[in-house]
Amino acid sequence: MEYCEKKGIYVITDNIYHKLVFDVKTWPSPYKFTKKDVELTHVIVVNGVSKLYGMTGFRIGWAISNRNLVSIMSNVHSQKSAIESLRLTLEGDMGVFFGCPAPGRQRSPPIRSGG
Repeated sequence: MEYCEKKGIYVITDNIYHKLVFDVKTWPSPYKFTKKDVELTHVIVVNGVSKLYGMTGFRIGWAISNRNLVSIMSNVHSQKSAIESLRLTLEGDMGVFFGCPAPGRQRSPPIRSGG
């Protein structure tokens, strides 16, 4: 950890299994290996609920790091989510409202009233 901090290298730890320990042992926090405050360190801890609670397929998670980096990650994530939502809208059934048929489908003919 000391080497990475000297070189400005970020250490990313995936703590998804942090509660799955045996013989009443505890998972060591990555912050135990640095002498720096969380706001000054290059440690990023990611975690989620799928493994711990047996929630296969759930994509609920979080990251712990300094405030500046978390802010940047949140901004990137919100932009990615907005773009993904738009893509799904345009490619899915809602896409017909924008004149974009779903993949593999032909454009629906316009609805006409009368004879």
